[in-house]
Amino acid sequence: MSYKSTPKVFAGISGTQLTVMTKDKDEHPSGGDNIYKEDKNQYFIWENQGIWYAMQYLTEVTMEKKSYYLLNLSEDEVSQVIHSFINPDKITHKGYFTKEQMPSFSVYDENDLKRITRDWNFSPKLPMELPGLKAKTAHMSHAFYGNKEFGVFQISYVSDENSSSEVIAQYEQATQPAIYDDVVKKYQEQHSRAPKVTKAAYTLQLIKDKKVYCLEEKDNTGLKMHYFWDSGSLSIDGKPDEHIKILNALIN
Repeated sequence: MSYKSTPKVFAGISGTQLTVMTKDKDEHPSGGDNIYKEDKNQYFIWENQGIWYAMQYLTEVTMEKKSYYLLNLSEDEVSQVIHSFINPDKITHKGYFTKEQMPSFSVYDENDLKRITRDWNFSPKLPMELPGLKAKTAHMSHAFYGNKEFGVFQISYVSDENSSSEVIAQYEQATQPAIYDDVVKKYQEQHSRAPKVTKAAYTLQLIKDKKVYCLEEKDNTGLKMHYFWDSGSLSIDGKPDEHIKILNALIN
């Protein structure tokens, strides 16, 4: 395999043409007595506002008796593709898609939060830091629960001491309290029956005068707690006594 780079201009944009040649030294047959020799791939690479782009526009396969193209864009076609690119700072401007066209998306900046408010009539809280935790990713998604349709805004948190650690907690806010209402119903049903051992037993505590329903989950990886209140929920690793400060920070 060999490489060659040369300056190249497409659509008025200066960049680099990268040519990659791959040769078959053993000259393997490619059907009948036609012998594969080499292929050539060409790419255009350029930079704009600190972001690098690359597109492949040619793949030529050379055989002993004939050659053919798997990809062969003209300069005009390459220029048209480059002109169709949208700068990242404009992608989130008002949103190019409605929630029906793109029901789930990652949240990166203020424009994405404005889109949530526009599409869902909902303004989520965005706590970037919690006691011992810091936000890593945020996501808005379309959800269904029973016969109810709503949106869910989710933030994933990692340790504030190690940003590359696994996700420790997930905080969710829903545009409708469908899941919370179901948890309340299950708790009431649980306590209206004769006491018995159940796999999923909810407990209730008051935090800042709010009812918070708790569910403990144990598996091979350890202990996870799930907390539900009227305006949010939290799923988090560890023991309940480690979560009080975090819940106090989240609950209004």
